[in-house]
Amino acid sequence: MLVGGLALDLLWSPELHQQVQKPWLDWLFVGATEGAIWVYLIGLLIWFIVDFARGEEHQSWAMKGLIVLFLTFVTAFVAKALFETARPYSLWNLPPLVPPDSVAGKSSPSFPSAHAALSMCAVGVLWIRNWRYGIFALIFSLIVGVGRVYELAHFPSDVMAGWAVGGGIGLMILEPNLRAWFRFVWFSSLEFRRQLVHMMAGFAVVFFHWIGILRWRWLIALLLIGFVISLIAQTRKLPIVSQLLTQFDRPDKSEIPGLGALWFVLGVAVTIWFFPTNIAYAALLILALGDSLNHLISYKIIDKKGPLQMPWNPRKNWVGVLIGTLTGGIAACFFGPAFAAFSAAFIALVAETVPLKIGKIWVDDNLIVPLVAGVIMSFLA
Repeated sequence: MLVGGLALDLLWSPELHQQVQKPWLDWLFVGATEGAIWVYLIGLLIWFIVDFARGEEHQSWAMKGLIVLFLTFVTAFVAKALFETARPYSLWNLPPLVPPDSVAGKSSPSFPSAHAALSMCAVGVLWIRNWRYGIFALIFSLIVGVGRVYELAHFPSDVMAGWAVGGGIGLMILEPNLRAWFRFVWFSSLEFRRQLVHMMAGFAVVFFHWIGILRWRWLIALLLIGFVISLIAQTRKLPIVSQLLTQFDRPDKSEIPGLGALWFVLGVAVTIWFFPTNIAYAALLILALGDSLNHLISYKIIDKKGPLQMPWNPRKNWVGVLIGTLTGGIAACFFGPAFAAFSAAFIALVAETVPLKIGKIWVDDNLIVPLVAGVIMSFLA
């Protein structure tokens, strides 16, 4: 597929673009890539979340959809950072038909096409639900991919690579043995469920803030609504909410339902309000990836005594901190210098292992990690 895209790159030129450009094609492709794609992706996200909340019989399919979107998003933007290729309109010094994409205040690299990857990744998941949904998603992805080339936002090889990334991840998640393993771990491990959702929520916050949907005032509103729901859930069962609390709340935190989620929203809101955008994104990715893996690995080897265990916190160990530093630091590198990113990840994850109590309230790592990471990034970046 990529070889075919490279061959088409040789044919695609400013002269050919001028020959094929038509007003009705402008309307079709710009509408698909600048409007419909976001309706499609946000609609998928809402569908997967609502289906997930309906009960265990729907959770396996819904989580596959969420994971496919998450992995495709991460893979596409990691690849962009590795290749950093220029877009056609930039190379040819032509005005693009659509506003240039940007990440962290600079032009987003061309290879691979994230539009193509994200529009293609859910085809397999939707096909399982209903083959007609899969056909629709495939046709829509083809329109989006061709549109990105037509708009001079990508070369054909960028789009082909995006389709390969999205389609490949979609097919991988649907592999029967992997599906069976995921279903077993999902329903048998509370910590796996918690940290997987925590990780995806962190990336989702950065993504939706970046595209302009999520703003600080909405986070405050969400925090207030969540607090009210938590108070009500202490005395009565709420549809959907009570089921989610049963699935994700730790037994030792059951006195205040959804306490971890409230701390998470508070940590995100304070971080976005207090730090410049790039530093806030880096700190939140350290929280999303580094803190999640730190917790997951610490819980997996919690019973192992010895030098790896932290003397001031028996539930934590250096293996979790170091792996969290590596992964969180890599994610933060997209928004700041490597030294600052890895230093911030390490110091934040070590700080998180120190129990901190203010009055009668234990301060949660969802607040400690992004604040410490943000402060360190501010000094070193």
